[in-house]
Amino acid sequence: MGEFSVEQGPFEALRFCLANFPDYCGEPVRYELKGSAAMGTTERLETSTDSGSCQLDKIPEAKELAKSARLGAGFVITHVGLWAPAAGFLSAQEAESTLNMLHLWFGLLCGTWAGPLFPQGLDAEGEFVWRQFAPWTLRESRPASTWLPSRTRLDLSAAFRGFVQKWHDPKWNEPLRLSVSWYVEANSRGIANESRIILAQASLELLSWVLLVEAEPLHSHRDFDKITAAGKIRALLHHIRVSTIIPDHLRQLDSVRDNDAFDGPGVITKIRNGLVHSTEKKRRTIEKVDGLQRWECSELALQYLELAILAICGHDGHYARRGRRGYKGDNEALVPWSLEN
Repeated sequence: MGEFSVEQGPFEALRFCLANFPDYCGEPVRYELKGSAAMGTTERLETSTDSGSCQLDKIPEAKELAKSARLGAGFVITHVGLWAPAAGFLSAQEAESTLNMLHLWFGLLCGTWAGPLFPQGLDAEGEFVWRQFAPWTLRESRPASTWLPSRTRLDLSAAFRGFVQKWHDPKWNEPLRLSVSWYVEANSRGIANESRIILAQASLELLSWVLLVEAEPLHSHRDFDKITAAGKIRALLHHIRVSTIIPDHLRQLDSVRDNDAFDGPGVITKIRNGLVHSTEKKRRTIEKVDGLQRWECSELALQYLELAILAICGHDGHYARRGRRGYKGDNEALVPWSLEN
């Protein structure tokens, strides 16, 4: 039931697996399958930072295996990753820290936990000199909603560099871990929309405080405490240049708006307050919000949360917008702050 390792370090590369990782359009790569001629794909994802580089490849059999796994609501290894440390070698202790970081990184990409699984430390000849075994956490056997584009060519270079920097920053490490963990929990297919709204708002308020009071002190502790929950989320979204206007495709939320809840953050906090506070007035308010409106509210709250984390990490590429209906790929767009540059 516990974690344990076999053999010792140091080693020159760290290899691992991911389960049920979503599709994406990455860099081209060619491979041979069962002795056949070389085949071309765009399923390599490469990112790098000052501490090392990460290469991710989809295994050739993943598509067929994933179909079988979905029928049985199971898990299948879909990708193999390789971490190469910038220093040229990695100790077992450093490998465990790197695995914790990558666990959070891939959780942010997937919207659920995917690994790393079965990590191995490799020497210069590619032979393993260290292995770790642990009770790894896998949450969703079926695809979860995610901001990760599936049709647009993926470039996560800036996002990964920013993520690693925040991971190593004492001011940001805990807020990053909490916000991504709450995001994954709120994004679960098995969780109620009401719980998704509550978790997403808590995460947004956390990020707003850390960014605007601690990291970039634009507000004092005392003044920021006086701002409403909706105001804190608005301040965060305005700072990262994300519109607070409710998107047109979330049509059912329009009837929830009022003089106080006039935009996205206002509607989210209005519904959240109705769920959390048990006064008669709050209960009457929430009784008027139907299931579709609660779902749209949870989608909007998670969209804000995804964009907030991506902005804080410095992502400057595309993302998939939530709650949109239409052809797959039509929901993919540049992040709002890139459009203004």
